[in-house]
Amino acid sequence: NRLQVHYPVSKAEREQIALLLKNEGIKVEIKKSRFKSHRYLVSKPSMNKEKTYMMMANSSEPFVVKIPGFKGNVAELFPIGENFWRNNLIFNYLPQKIQTITVEYPLTPEKSFSLKNFNDGSFALTNDSDQTEPEFNVQIAARYFTYFQNIHFEDVVTDWSQEKKDSVFASTPFVQITVKDFNSIENNIKIFRKPSDGETDEFGEKTKFDLNKAYALLNNNNELLLIQYYNFDPLLKEIDYFR
Repeated sequence: NRLQVHYPVSKAEREQIALLLKNEGIKVEIKKSRFKSHRYLVSKPSMNKEKTYMMMANSSEPFVVKIPGFKGNVAELFPIGENFWRNNLIFNYLPQKIQTITVEYPLTPEKSFSLKNFNDGSFALTNDSDQTEPEFNVQIAARYFTYFQNIHFEDVVTDWSQEKKDSVFASTPFVQITVKDFNSIENNIKIFRKPSDGETDEFGEKTKFDLNKAYALLNNNNELLLIQYYNFDPLLKEIDYFR
């Protein structure tokens, strides 16, 4: 609603830009009422990295447009990729709705744990690898259930071949988290380390893995996701955390 015409396209470029908009532009339709609509064409970011062109749908008069105070390409505000619009939530539970949380570390099973909520203020903590039931802090356990809200992924990796994605899925995950609610519906995510792109740690040493992001597989749906440790770090606890 803040779009403004910056200036009309020059006569020398008008025909070419108009043709590009008609053939490659993004069509935007704003419904004013049941019978009235406002339709125009927007250039894609790839057409020009510095300017955004727009033209009314039934016109041949393109304009360069702007949004006062906005720095950047206005065209980038019109994404049509389905992954931009999809729901990217992974976990979003009320604590009292979660029955069990299982966190498994395949390479270090002694750190794994399963935490059960009896919904009466009591909990059970076990390590499935050795069937132990260690003593634990109930308050820490109760608080852990509150961490499973508004946990989302960053993006879907779409520019990889299926073979390359399958190589990640076939590798051993760094950690696997399974949440089951009181309707026995499970939500499972496998997290895989992402190789470092030349990052260094706080001591200036090159790291083997990315310190900020990782790959993930949600409910074995064959989609490779990109996640941020910033969102997942509160969930990545080990059994000793509850002692």
